[in-house]
Amino acid sequence: MKVALDSARAAIDDPVQFRTAVGDLLGLGGAEAPQLLLPAWPARYPQEPCCFHVMPFRAPWSDEVTRIAEEVCSGRATYVRGDRGEDPNVLRRIWSELSRSTHVVVDLTSFNANVALELGMAHTLGRNTRIVGQGDTVLRLFPSIAKLHVYRYDLGDGGRELRQLLADFLH
Repeated sequence: MKVALDSARAAIDDPVQFRTAVGDLLGLGGAEAPQLLLPAWPARYPQEPCCFHVMPFRAPWSDEVTRIAEEVCSGRATYVRGDRGEDPNVLRRIWSELSRSTHVVVDLTSFNANVALELGMAHTLGRNTRIVGQGDTVLRLFPSIAKLHVYRYDLGDGGRELRQLLADFLH
């Protein structure tokens, strides 16, 4: 391990050698060791509080949930939805927004595959994530997602429950 660490230190000015040395160093940790992630697009890092909202955007309840989230974010964090960006490459746009976000709200209501993909991307980037869902969402999740804490909310109360979940998350 000392040799691999010394190799990484010696290669600090050469990105290719440094990548190889860090990969070797991580490989010494076995199957449970952190992995070196080499994304197709560079990550951006949060500069200011930003909340990225992951959800299906054409569902009947989407507009109300968006309005509530925007209200809660106001004065706390910039609110961003994945369908509002300018980059025509949707996956690159999502990656960029997730990269610069300090908070990610993921709404699993309706079990949208794109939402699940974006949740995985947020976890890959290590973003602070709050997973929410309406109705029987929690009971019907994929087994690996069901192990995560999913906060249930109901819009029947005028969104009060969702407002509180988001406010607590953004504190």
